[in-house]
Amino acid sequence: MSEHRISGLELRTALARLNAAEDAIAEVKASLAALTEESLSTPTVHLTPVAPQQAPMPALAGPRPYPTVRQGPPPPRQAPPPPTKPRKPPLTLEQKVMRGIAIGGAVITLIGVALLIALAIQLGLLGPLARVIGTALLATILLGIGIRQIMLEKPNTTGANALIITSYLIYSLLTVTLVHWLEWWPELLGAVVLIIIHSAYLGMARYFHMEWLSYVVAAIGGILALTYFDAAPDTWAIASLPLITLASTYRSNWGWTRMIAALAMVLLHLSLLGTWQDNLNTFGAILATVSALALLWVNLQDPLPEEGEQLPRPRQSTNEWISQQEPLTLSHRLIQLGLAAALLPLISLNADDTYWVWLSPIAAFGFLLMALKYGERASTVLSLSALPLTFLPLWWLTQHSPLPLQEWEGPSVIMVFLGVGILMVWWLSRQESFGRSPWVCWLAATLLITASLGYGAAFREPLVISGYQSIILALLLAAFITRVLLSARVFSIFDTWEQVSGGIATLYLSMLVVVTLSTNVDFYLGGDVQPWTGYYFGHALVSIIWMVLAAWVLLARNPLNNDTALGIGLILAVSATVKLVFFDLSALSGVPRVFAFLVCGVVLLAIATIRSRRSTEPEQPKGAAEVSSPSN
Repeated sequence: MSEHRISGLELRTALARLNAAEDAIAEVKASLAALTEESLSTPTVHLTPVAPQQAPMPALAGPRPYPTVRQGPPPPRQAPPPPTKPRKPPLTLEQKVMRGIAIGGAVITLIGVALLIALAIQLGLLGPLARVIGTALLATILLGIGIRQIMLEKPNTTGANALIITSYLIYSLLTVTLVHWLEWWPELLGAVVLIIIHSAYLGMARYFHMEWLSYVVAAIGGILALTYFDAAPDTWAIASLPLITLASTYRSNWGWTRMIAALAMVLLHLSLLGTWQDNLNTFGAILATVSALALLWVNLQDPLPEEGEQLPRPRQSTNEWISQQEPLTLSHRLIQLGLAAALLPLISLNADDTYWVWLSPIAAFGFLLMALKYGERASTVLSLSALPLTFLPLWWLTQHSPLPLQEWEGPSVIMVFLGVGILMVWWLSRQESFGRSPWVCWLAATLLITASLGYGAAFREPLVISGYQSIILALLLAAFITRVLLSARVFSIFDTWEQVSGGIATLYLSMLVVVTLSTNVDFYLGGDVQPWTGYYFGHALVSIIWMVLAAWVLLARNPLNNDTALGIGLILAVSATVKLVFFDLSALSGVPRVFAFLVCGVVLLAIATIRSRRSTEPEQPKGAAEVSSPSN
């Protein structure tokens, strides 16, 4: 009887578990039905999960209701993340060896063909026309075999590359032979044929993703552009080969191919320097402008690096951005941008007219606008740094060029430079920090381009800095210095020695302003043909101004902290003392020299006395002035 009772209890437990399992199966069926309705984009029924409640043991009979359901809009779907492009695996040792063997095979094949043709010519078996037809047929056969190998096998096979490269070399050499050796074709026709061949092979490399082929075609195209191009206008079309190579790298990240094209552009324009042929130099200036802007534009169209990060983030320093990039990607981008910037000064140097020489800074400004539009930091910093440097060849041409430049064009270049510099310094002070490079380039270019004022002020040539043009330059330079001083807060990114160097350079520029203006006051108001009095008093005034500024910084109650004020005041005092001893003592004479030494000496004594007295006084605690005031 006890065994029967135990079996009944076990039966009830089993039935309870079976009911719980049926409830769970019902919930799963309802969830699956809701998911099916959502996948069919129909009004869906969402299951509200209900925690299973344990029923009391006696309630075993009767069907259990299905879980309640609620109707509502489906949850929003999230777009799947974009697939990441897998990186190319590095070349194995066998692949590198096979590529070397393929290159050797292509070279040996070319030598063999040349020897075969030479032997046939010696034996009198081939005439000129037969040789040309045979060579073209051989190149066509090699090209056909290479394409067929690509179509049958996977792309970028070593054998296909070797065959196609060999056919390209044969076609190019055959075209040059028909133009220069056999003289069957005119130069213009040969240039057009070479352009067609070059474009076709680059298109083939792009279509079949044969990057190795693009390297060789780009290099050979650059060599053809350098050797085929000459002063004859019929050959000028061949200069487009590097531009065609550049166009083939559009949104491809073929860094090496683009660098080869950029290097060919720079070498081509360097070869034009010093020719001074009217039409050729005008063509060179226009081509350099198009090449520089095209190189930058194609560079800005590249996909972002594999990290998928904008280059760089706002408020990110250049050093932080460099540290986060892959070495190869960073080197490719910087070298390409550097070669593009190198083309900018070549524009003016290749110009043959007084108007075309202004194309270099105009192109640099377009360079900057394009970089700002795409918001890429590397190209923006480079364009900001290159803009002031493009005025230097323009200024040099006004001094040493055989071009028929007018007398006023030298000062006009400096005036435009200083006007643009004032605007750029104002703009830089209102933007995020672009690092040291733009500021250093603008200061260095200012020191170089004002060399004429510096020569007159430092080498006792007052007539050089006399005239209304010098007055305008001095006033613009004063405005430039003022704008830089108002932007002093951005110089915190510089190291101490860099700030000291910049301060000394600013003092030198201020000397040019004071001496130029004082000399012209004597020149126009005093009526002196040789305005020595204004020149001497100008230098004496510079030394006194520097020393008085040192006293103000060291003694006045200013917002600078004690260490900063001590450093700035020390630089001013030392600069004034060095100028007095090493320049004023020998260059000046009479009253100006005596006046400068007396005033500066008294100021130095006052600085030492008052500063020493303050250092011995006990520091007054905060709030002491309020406690001792009469109101209390």
